[in-house]
Amino acid sequence: MTPEHELKHLDDGPEPDELPSSSESLGLVRFDVHCTHNAEEVLSKAKEVLRRVVAQRPAGWPTLEQWIELLPEWFVRECAPEETKEEAERHMRWLRTLPWDERARISEQERWSLANWLYWFEPKQRYWYWWDDVVESPRLIRIAVQVRDWPFPWDALKWLFRACGAASVTAEE
Repeated sequence: MTPEHELKHLDDGPEPDELPSSSESLGLVRFDVHCTHNAEEVLSKAKEVLRRVVAQRPAGWPTLEQWIELLPEWFVRECAPEETKEEAERHMRWLRTLPWDERARISEQERWSLANWLYWFEPKQRYWYWWDDVVESPRLIRIAVQVRDWPFPWDALKWLFRACGAASVTAEE
């Protein structure tokens, strides 16, 4: 999906008869974004961030310092502080000492650093693209993303919504 096409989907959604291109993707994956009575606000904030990321071109990809200026200040503040390599290694060693279920619970609740989050939006790392959304209620947003590989990493999508105020994001079954 081209950036222009994804921006159109962020702003207007797909055309009524539009289907994902089979040459560009494996299809759509749907998610439920659970909110605490603020679904419209959460979706608006997520789209605000994504528009700024998607609008960047692969040639001249911004530096971390430039991203801090490009992205909304509230989003940058929601991200965890950047860690040194030593801090990250120490954290990973500690996580590995925990039982799997505890590790998963902690990983689900941790904030992402801006650099870690942005990594998954670098052109070579993109595995999903915005397709559509609908606010079902003040507590629920349903979104669809076009994926180009399966399985695909979607934790950056979850962090985006959590940073925007969502309680959780689950894949639709």
